Amino acid sequence: MDNEASTSQLDLSALVPEPFVVTFTAHLPFPVGIPNEIGHIIHLMSAYKSSEATRQFGNMPFVNIRLYDSPTPGLPAWQEGTHAAIENLYKVRISGEQDERYGEDSLVAHDQWVTLETPHAPMEGEDEVKDRGYAFHRCLRVFNLFLHAAQLITKDVRIRSIMSQDLRPIVIIGALVKGKPWRMISSMYMHPETAAQSTMNQSQPFTEDELNQALYAIMKSKPYLTTASWRSRAQRALRQTGDAVDAIISFQIAAESLLFDTYRTILVDEGLSSTEIDHELSAEIPFKSLLTKKIPSKLGGQWDVKSEQSAVGFYWKNLYIIRNSIIHAGFQPHGGHAEAAQSAYSMLRDHLEARLIEKRKVYPRTVFARLGADALRERGALGAHMLALVEQFKNEPEPFYWPYDTAKR
Repeated sequence: MDNEASTSQLDLSALVPEPFVVTFTAHLPFPVGIPNEIGHIIHLMSAYKSSEATRQFGNMPFVNIRLYDSPTPGLPAWQEGTHAAIENLYKVRISGEQDERYGEDSLVAHDQWVTLETPHAPMEGEDEVKDRGYAFHRCLRVFNLFLHAAQLITKDVRIRSIMSQDLRPIVIIGALVKGKPWRMISSMYMHPETAAQSTMNQSQPFTEDELNQALYAIMKSKPYLTTASWRSRAQRALRQTGDAVDAIISFQIAAESLLFDTYRTILVDEGLSSTEIDHELSAEIPFKSLLTKKIPSKLGGQWDVKSEQSAVGFYWKNLYIIRNSIIHAGFQPHGGHAEAAQSAYSMLRDHLEARLIEKRKVYPRTVFARLGADALRERGALGAHMLALVEQFKNEPEPFYWPYDTAKR
């Protein structure tokens, strides 16, 4: 079950030797609005692999969807921890009840849970050997179909498809055996390898100098900042939220920004003025032309999108084409597509950086803007000549990546 839980090794059939309906119960990230007493059974247009499963559960596999809603009048007036924060920051204890609520007469907070029930028997097309979590994946797929229908009916913008990450931290696995009460089998940890949003991402704080450098870079429009932002968003979608669509589209925006910033800075290296650069870029260069003609004409190397064994060919097939399929054909990717998109972006980036290092004497400002002194040193590309240029760039009155006329060089 990927990294969802140890259930990838858990054989549920060994724990429940008789035919049973497996249940998955989890907290929902948003309310769907279905009353507790209403359930929805969705039958699947497939068949069980075994005749015994058909005898036990009928001809058509199903997923039963039931929800539990726990409403509370009013909404919390205070964010949890507000009083402690004020007391810690200002050494003053403020008034007001920490559990105070507002709008009790008109607003209701909904805490909603879902349970998904399906026979623990593989259908045609499911591989119970490679995927022991097939029943969970079946339920999640069907529940997303249900959510899509609910969104179309209600037009509620909060309702969306969910990923397994949305069900963190745990899902309760249970079993329903005919004639017996429900019993719990296990708790399934959902993506425990992913840090919660409330955990610190590093042990040491950044310095005041690092902060000032970052602010300066933002104010002076340093190249590749947009690339870094979209790559961060892609990583967050891939690792935190599990949103494959967001991850793939964000990786592609990061790739486009990477190449356009590189091309712009190459023009600075070639000595074009700000007016000449703006004129060149205002022509709305098609991305494919940038990738296969303009960048290769400057950096050389292999940039054939049809060569699937190359970095650029792998990128084209596994990121660019998939992104287009999402946008133009309504393709619904899964996590495997997002993982491939990440690899595709990384291969394109590494290929570009390798070409910049190879051409560092021709485009020193570009390679320094992209990699920085430390990375150049690590890659053995900070020789005496390049080191002298880096010192020159650092001492220039305006950012080294600006055109000569705006930088007054």
